Amino acid sequence: MISFSGSVWKHVVRKGDAVVDATCGNGHDTLALLKLVADKTQRGRVYGMDVQKIALESTSSLLDQFSSPDEKELVELFVMSHSQMEDIVPNDVAVRLVAFNLGYLPGGAKQIITRCIRGC
Repeated sequence: MISFSGSVWKHVVRKGDAVVDATCGNGHDTLALLKLVADKTQRGRVYGMDVQKIALESTSSLLDQFSSPDEKELVELFVMSHSQMEDIVPNDVAVRLVAFNLGYLPGGAKQIITRCIRGC
């Protein structure tokens, strides 16, 4: 089943693009984005981040199950806040799409949640 966001992404993202999953969660969006950018040229990139290490472990496990080793090489995962995105995406990389799924990690601690810290 394709999510609403996934149905929009497929009209925006192309093979070989660079994209960001700013809140990886359990990895479903990361995997969907990977499938959109991956091709034989190995130029596509998915930069994924989450403040919770367990989220990235879940993401990595999902990628192990549903992507090839060549595809998984296109993904870089970082334990960090999306507010630090500019620190991981190289300056010369044009990012086609940044995905956010704000809230709490499904199945995780509900007290850990994305919150506005400035001027909301």
